[in-house]
Amino acid sequence: MPIDGGPRTGAAGVAEFDGDIVASYVVAEGDVAIEISQRFSVELDQLADADGTRLGRYPTLYVGDIIHFVPQLTGQDANCFYRSAYCGPE
Repeated sequence: MPIDGGPRTGAAGVAEFDGDIVASYVVAEGDVAIEISQRFSVELDQLADADGTRLGRYPTLYVGDIIHFVPQLTGQDANCFYRSAYCGPE
């Protein structure tokens, strides 16, 4: 579950809540994925777009994009995401 550590350089956008739970995040100018993941104490593979597609390691973010938090990858899926295993052609 994401925990908002508060705005910081590279993750200055707005967290949106559903009750007490962080539901999504609105990207601000200068935000980068790794800083967003660190702000919310989640792994990089837990950041997804509105369709639930994981953003990847180096996503292009635009001001106003909405990021959702999804379950962490495990096993071969995590290895492929972080490219620590061969998973087929790119």
